[in-house]
Amino acid sequence: MASRLIERLDGAIAREGSPYPRECLKAERVAALARQGLLDEARLALKGLQTQNRRYRKPLLQGWVHYVDGLIDHFDSMSRGARDKFVSAREQAKLADNQRLQG
Repeated sequence: MASRLIERLDGAIAREGSPYPRECLKAERVAALARQGLLDEARLALKGLQTQNRRYRKPLLQGWVHYVDGLIDHFDSMSRGARDKFVSAREQAKLADNQRLQG
């Protein structure tokens, strides 16, 4: 059963007509999966995000990729490297002036 957040993001992804904003919404969805403990699904989706991140090279998507990667590290093994990824995600969010990811 999908959470309401994931359902809301699925709807927003389906409605989004522009590719880059759609990728950012997908990244937010993957972050929600990781926070819910669905780490295998999040890991698989992270690979696609990383590919799109190399394509676009924009701060917001980079921030989401770092954030998702940090969440997976944190929930999977309580890795100390997760903190560095969270810091990087916040820096990218500031560059993109995105309050949602900064929080």
